[in-house]
Amino acid sequence: IVAPRAKAELAYAPAWDALGRALLTEAQEGLQAERVLPWQMPDSRRKMLEEGEQAFSQVIDLVEQTELDAELALVYLNRAACRATLGRAAEAETDCDKALYLKPELDEANRAKALLLVGRREYNSTVQHLRRIIAAGMSDDSRGLLGLAHLGAGQPREAIAPLMAVLHSPQALRHQKISAADMLTQAYRQLDDLSACADIVREILAMY
Repeated sequence: IVAPRAKAELAYAPAWDALGRALLTEAQEGLQAERVLPWQMPDSRRKMLEEGEQAFSQVIDLVEQTELDAELALVYLNRAACRATLGRAAEAETDCDKALYLKPELDEANRAKALLLVGRREYNSTVQHLRRIIAAGMSDDSRGLLGLAHLGAGQPREAIAPLMAVLHSPQALRHQKISAADMLTQAYRQLDDLSACADIVREILAMY
């Protein structure tokens, strides 16, 4: 059922969305710069996230069950980011599921869902969601997460390709390369390939 909305009401949706995105971005950038743990989050950042969540909820309330309903996938995803950062994983996952219902192939939604799943050690489901991300759009973080999920699922051979891609990526940061190398050595040990394991160690030592 498509619920009618006055044009005047719908006209506020873009403004609420812009406000929510601005608050979420500022909070995320601040937390990254401050390098604080979730339980150490300053009240100012928590308030930004809560206000961002409220702004995205306003957009959803205005737009859902209208002819624009299909455009809400990114709004649900942004609200999920607010909720996940606030430590409310179950609510964040509900929003991810709503985003994926609207746009099943949305890369950002599949990655967000995968992050929540790997936190619960649901490695096979994590792999399934990451495999939906097209190769050209997969970031080094997502490749590292895919390698981790394969390892957790007892699939060391499948973990090698995405982790090698991170290790040899010109864009990958040093900590991403070191993390990938650590997981690669784990994979090769599980495969009893000590020669390949030694090659990875030498490659990492050459970075210093």
